[in-house]
Formats: sequence, structure tokens, C-alpha cells
Amino acid sequence: ALERMGARHSACPVEEFVVDRERKVVTTPAYMLGPGVKDVAAGIERCVQEVLALCG
Repeated sequence: ALERMGARHSACPVEEFVVDRERKVVTTPAYMLGPGVKDVAAGIERCVQEVLALCG
């Protein structure tokens, strides 16, 4: 359903993030894939840094 609206699935490891600069959307799988904070911290940190970069 989302594909019909132009969305696209991107496989992403828990320690990374995906960015759509045109729409200014940044996301990470975090707790969808990682079992705890230790496992998802790097991806969340990178995601936050990218959000801040888009703001600046």
C-alpha cells in the first residue's frame, strides 16, 4: 500500500539510519530490530546528528 503512494522500503541495520533529504525525514530501525539500548544507541545517535545537520 505504501509503495503505491511513493514510499520505498530500505533495509537498514540497527546501527545506521536512512534519510530522505527532499522530504526531510530521518529514521532508524532502533527498537524494531535491536533488543536494548546498547544495541540501538549508535543508530539513534547518528539519526539525531543527521536531524541536527538538516536543521543547520
